Amino acid sequence: MAGDNLFKINSILIHWGMTAKKVHEIRSAWRAETGQGFKCLKQNNLAPDSSYFVLNLMLHLEKQGFRRFERLNVTPGNLLSVNINGLTYILTDWITGREVNLRDKEQVRATGRAYAEFHLASKGYCCQKPVHNYLGQWPCAWDGMLSDLARWEKEVRVRGPQDPGEHLFLYTVGYFRAQGEKNFLTLEASPYQAVVQAAKASLPVIHHSCYYQNLIIDPHGQVNLIDLERSKHDLAVHDLAQLINRNARKTKWSLEHGRSLLTGYQEVRRLDSAELQLLKLLLEFPYRYWLCCQKYFQENNGGKWFEEHLTSLIKLETWRQLFLQQIC
Repeated sequence: MAGDNLFKINSILIHWGMTAKKVHEIRSAWRAETGQGFKCLKQNNLAPDSSYFVLNLMLHLEKQGFRRFERLNVTPGNLLSVNINGLTYILTDWITGREVNLRDKEQVRATGRAYAEFHLASKGYCCQKPVHNYLGQWPCAWDGMLSDLARWEKEVRVRGPQDPGEHLFLYTVGYFRAQGEKNFLTLEASPYQAVVQAAKASLPVIHHSCYYQNLIIDPHGQVNLIDLERSKHDLAVHDLAQLINRNARKTKWSLEHGRSLLTGYQEVRRLDSAELQLLKLLLEFPYRYWLCCQKYFQENNGGKWFEEHLTSLIKLETWRQLFLQQIC
């Protein structure tokens, strides 16, 4: 079996003029030991326009001198990917390291620095693919989420709650929806549109995939970003809000960890007062509550799962409110 895998991977790597001595499957990728170092071979399942956006973004980052990501290997014929039997593959450098520990304040701070460098390097990238331009779309997205909550509440009330998770949902949805409606009105009166208009000149890009497994800390303590497949144009604070939200679940909305992230980020790129205001608005909007409900009502996650996750969110709500009062 191992020999079969090695033969299969080498039949693909030959398009880059490489062969592997050893290969190892890790999640959805292959780690290949080649004469040019360790490489990451993975199938590219993106639609053509998305693939074009992401692969050219990687080239743009390289040209800007940004090195903390899975750098793309181009074939001798200058192809960004290869198609074999109807399947498309890309090859990148393998980043040696371990996943970032979001409970470690210094690693969180280093993550902030890495994101600031990424945001600076990605500015000016223009791909002419409007599907990847999220600038100005927060109001529409928030309105859609609030409408979802109202629709799900109406559905459950009409048919009656079917399990403890739905009972808990009915008990809490009013609180979180009211919170979101207040945030929506505040967003309309905020400098959001002015910041968006200014951003259209530089076209900032966000990573938009701030999972801990996509943040790799190398032996030098530097944080590297992998999995750029969800990248899009939007305000940089969107990434920071995602990071804080994910970190908060593991640290009970620790103010220390939140400030460590912002400190690291601002060591490289300063956030102005308007950006800090928008960051707080993003954190205040009940996105995680909506996401939990969306997974249950639209993706059919089980009732027990729904109850457990809602309970966890509710238990953390007091900590979240204390965090929001002091973070910005």
